Amino acid sequence: MNRFALMSALVFATPAFAQAAYFAEVDDVPLPPGFEEIVAAPQFDGDEGRIVLSYAEGRSSAAQVSEFYADALPPLGWAFSPGEDGAIVFHRGRETLSVFVREGAQRTRLNVRLVVRPTPSNAD
Repeated sequence: MNRFALMSALVFATPAFAQAAYFAEVDDVPLPPGFEEIVAAPQFDGDEGRIVLSYAEGRSSAAQVSEFYADALPPLGWAFSPGEDGAIVFHRGRETLSVFVREGAQRTRLNVRLVVRPTPSNAD
């Protein structure tokens, strides 16, 4: 691709990226349009890995949230996996991302859990 075409692509793509919002502690997982993170994410680090919890609220339906993540996460390297308890689940390497969607009368709430398994070590 020549430089002009590359620069044009970047210029026209910038507004789309500028509008995207991400979770503070899960910085490569976008928030659906119209959602805001509502609670600082607690993190747990230990021998078994790392767990990050994040919460957000917005006005989209559960179906719209599911569709958003089905479209947004695969280009970021996440692969969909069937979930339990109504969770939308994605895997990427040692990471598991679970999104729980709860629709309320006025707002929809997202509970997001990222689990990162530790790198296996070979004990000799």
